[in-house]
Amino acid sequence: MTKPSFEIGDTVTLTSGGHLMTVISIDPEDVVTCAWSVREDIKSKGFPGAALIKADKPQTLEELLAG
Repeated sequence: MTKPSFEIGDTVTLTSGGHLMTVISIDPEDVVTCAWSVREDIKSKGFPGAALIKADKPQTLEELLAG
């Protein structure tokens, strides 16, 4: 089984809850350190190494990364 790959700025849908999220980091360390990341157990839900935020936040990706 291959791991999914993500690019910063991608929008993905979580398997639990169906929430749209935006990838803001592909560094596995950021999965638990990013302010808007989901819990670390995202790794077991098919999103390894991706820190995510809710896609409906009004900030642009550049603003989020700067913040």
